[in-house]
Formats: sequence, structure tokens, C-alpha cells
Amino acid sequence: MILSMQRLRRVTYIFLPFFFLACRTEKNFRPDRKYAAADLQKDYRIFRGTLEAWHPSLYWYTSRDSLNHCFDEGYAALKDSMTETQFRVVLSRVIAQVDCGHTSVRGSKAYSDYL
Repeated sequence: MILSMQRLRRVTYIFLPFFFLACRTEKNFRPDRKYAAADLQKDYRIFRGTLEAWHPSLYWYTSRDSLNHCFDEGYAALKDSMTETQFRVVLSRVIAQVDCGHTSVRGSKAYSDYL
């Protein structure tokens, strides 16, 4: 009995730090952090370019002119700094116009870890 208790303690001391490391949260992430408009605009251009270059059915349900207008409205909304959540709202409005159930916008890994 004593031998098995010592073994149990040893195993607990070995694995307990790994358990706490696996359960840690992102301490430096702040959901209220605002990103500069210039950075958001740069990310938005990458977002648009990626969709236009790689989405297989970008214009199936929405005409090119309508979607370009929606892209331009989204870019125009980036006049001031925003939080990640606010930026995702802008991106989601554009994605909704694509009308593709396989295309969506998710938060960053840091935001998911924070939640």
C-alpha cells in the first residue's frame, strides 16, 4: 500500500505541471485592443485578394459588380481603428454576400484561446 501511494504521488508530481500548462489561457490577449486602420486595410486587401484568387464559386450567387461594390463598402468602413471583433463584423458582411455555406470568418487563435 505504501509503495503504491509513493508511486501515485510521483506520477502526480510528474504530470501535474503538464496538466496546468495544457489548461493555460492567453494572458496577453486583450479583446478590447484596437488595431490601426492602416493595418486593418492591409489585412482587408489580403482578404479580398485571397477570395478573388482562390474562391471557386465567388460569383455564382452574387454578380461581380454587386460583390465588388460590397468589397468597396467593407474597405470604406475601415476608416478608424477597430477591435478584432469589430473587424470580423465587417468581413462577415462581405462573406454573407458571397452566399457560400462553406466560407466563413473565424476569430484568431489567440481570441479562441481567450474564450
